[in-house]
Amino acid sequence: MEPQQNPFQERLVAFLSYSEMAFLAVSLLGLSFYHLSIGGARQLILFGFTGLAVTYFLTGYTNPPRLADQVEESEQKGFFDLLIKVILRKVIFIGCSIVIVGHLMGVLDLNGAGQIMLVGAASLILSVVICLVAILRKPDFKAILKAPLLRAVPLGLLGVYWLYSHGLNA
Repeated sequence: MEPQQNPFQERLVAFLSYSEMAFLAVSLLGLSFYHLSIGGARQLILFGFTGLAVTYFLTGYTNPPRLADQVEESEQKGFFDLLIKVILRKVIFIGCSIVIVGHLMGVLDLNGAGQIMLVGAASLILSVVICLVAILRKPDFKAILKAPLLRAVPLGLLGVYWLYSHGLNA
């Protein structure tokens, strides 16, 4: 039995997509100001990254999108379907928020950024590998995993690059 989407959840999904775009724009503006040594850059980065991390965290708890050709079926869903449709989607979005918090801590020169980045990047890279195996096994999952993968791959690569350049003790 699939969870029912109520009107609040539909509005929440729309709100989260708009807030993701807004916080991403604020984050990019803050990073641009930071590299140009303009005052107030750290506050913009703090506001943008924190909002983006909260947005990704909340997006992990929304219902996955229903496929257009999906009909209520009485067939049994196995653990693999539950893993891909629910658990892995949550892990990806929470991993995205962890990588963003780790990057925020790195930009603000706080202790523990390397450890947080390691946890987030490892969870994202492992999740991407499992997603690719799932898509090869059952191509119908591509529609459900497209949005999480579009966020997980760049943030996972950012985490790996950050760990390579700064190390764990940054």
